[in-house]
This record gives sequence, C-alpha cells and structure tokens, in this order.
Amino acid sequence: MHRYGEALAQAPGLLSVHTLEDPEQGVLVGLALWESEDAFHASVGLARAAIEDDPFDEWEAEPVVGYRLREV
Repeated sequence: MHRYGEALAQAPGLLSVHTLEDPEQGVLVGLALWESEDAFHASVGLARAAIEDDPFDEWEAEPVVGYRLREV
C-alpha cells in the first residue's frame, strides 16, 4: 500500500493517500482522496504499475474490495 501511494505522490489532483489498519479485525485499508474522478482516472495507472508484480494471491486472505466513494 505504501508503494502504491508513493507512486501517486506527485499526481495532479491527488489530495492525500493513507494506509490505515484495524488490528483487531486484521484489516488494512488504503485510502486515496482526489479532487475529481477524472484526476483519479488520469493517474491511477501509475500506482497500479508500481504493484503489478506483487503476489496478492499469496498475501490476501480474501479478495481485495475497492470502493469509489462520493461525499453525500
């Protein structure tokens, strides 16, 4: 998660990146906040390329769940 965030460090429109943990649940959460969905789409490839060879099938106990949330 840290390399994913680092790959986005200078991305236009990125507001912040966080790696959060709930140790009681054994859950890690990556949170990236963007100015817009367009900014996300323009730069997310940088982050995905940084982790494309990572062995997620060995690391993850469950499939990764991704959300694209909007403030309401």
